[in-house]
Formats: sequence, structure tokens, C-alpha cells
Amino acid sequence: MSNLARGLSLIELLIALVIAAILITIGAPSLNSLLDRFRAENAASQWQTDLVYARQVAVAYQTNVTLCPRSSDAGCDGDWAAGYTVFIDVNSNGNLEAGDEALHQRGAIDPRDHVKPGAPPQFHFNEDGFSTDTGILVYCPSSPGNLASRGVSVSSTGQARQIRNGLNCE
Repeated sequence: MSNLARGLSLIELLIALVIAAILITIGAPSLNSLLDRFRAENAASQWQTDLVYARQVAVAYQTNVTLCPRSSDAGCDGDWAAGYTVFIDVNSNGNLEAGDEALHQRGAIDPRDHVKPGAPPQFHFNEDGFSTDTGILVYCPSSPGNLASRGVSVSSTGQARQIRNGLNCE
């Protein structure tokens, strides 16, 4: 019988470790851009889903529904990056008040990211599903010039569609 030890020598182990470190160093930046893109796609999908939901509730219940960014006092003059609320707007004034019914809320986006300035202050859907507010919400991951930015456009007919190309937050 042979008493030869089987396994890796210290030098072989160090070489494997150096190769792994080099591969991780090369792959990390592309992983960050992949995560940026996933965050942007997820946010745009959530916005679109909630806009469609608000429109469907407005039509189904023949009422006015508003989707607006939250501020600290439950009003609608906040920043889209801080989260937003969908509610039945009984008196159609665009503010969440005591007589209104909150339907859904989303929390703040990732602190590294932001929403393009100049986004509409709210989206209001009437009982026919039409929107009195039109515009584009643009989600910008990491930096304003990031090519992974995604957006959602809302038309006057209330249609919400995702936009994937040509967006930035500059």
C-alpha cells in the first residue's frame, strides 16, 4: 500500500484563489449593472401594475381614484422616491383625506436610486378610466446617466405603458 497523501498543495490552493479573485474583480462591475437593471425593471413594473390597478378600480366602482407620491403628513405633495399611495378620492381634490379610502401603498425606492425631477405630481383617474394627468415617471438606478433607466408613460386615456429606451435623469 502506498502512503501518498492526496489533496492540494499550498501553492496549488493559492493559485486557485488568485484566479478566483481575478474573475470576481472582472465580473463585479457587470453584476452591479445587472442589479441596476433589475431594480429599474422591477420599479417600472410596480408603477405600471399600480397605475392599471387604480384605473381598474375607478372604472369598476365608477369613482375617482388618485395615485400620488406620499409626503410625511399623508398628503400628496411628496417625492415619488419616498413611496406613493393609491386611494379613492371621494371629492376629487387629489389629497388623501378623512373621507377617502386608501387602497394600496408602496414604500420608498432604493436609497441609491432616484426618480427624474419633473414627474407629474399625481395621476388621477375618473369613473371612465381616463386620466386628467399625463406624463412619464422615470426610475434612475445609481446615477442620472445610467442606461438602465426605465419609465412608465400615462396617456390621457389612462393607458400606462413601460418605456425602456432613451431615458435618463439628467
